[in-house]
Amino acid sequence: MEVCISFRMLFLGFSSSFYILGHFSVDYQKENPFHLFGSLYS
Repeated sequence: MEVCISFRMLFLGFSSSFYILGHFSVDYQKENPFHLFGSLYS
């Protein structure tokens, strides 16, 4: 169960970091395919 939690935290960490990077600059937004995943968690 600990492995499940750590994997979930890792996934949330990646999605949140991509979300933050996606909103860091407009130019990065246009070329960031992960921004779509980030906006799902907004």
